[in-house]
Amino acid sequence: MNPDGGVFWSLFFLSFIFIPLICLWGFVLVDLFQRHLSGWAKVAWLLAILVFPFLGALIYLLAHGQPEGASNANPGQTYL
Repeated sequence: MNPDGGVFWSLFFLSFIFIPLICLWGFVLVDLFQRHLSGWAKVAWLLAILVFPFLGALIYLLAHGQPEGASNANPGQTYL
């Protein structure tokens, strides 16, 4: 066992930072290519996400909000 906690911090980084970040990028990229944007807009967003990975994905989510196809027409209605 390593007394400095090297294994702990490696697992911490992998579990709570790296894997969620990969999931965020995956969600943003899938959503980007499913949206009805022009080709140049998609290229611009893709470059922003690739050049500034976390910041680009965060700005994309804030700018576009809900995924395409999700609606808030009647939020009180439940489907069984």
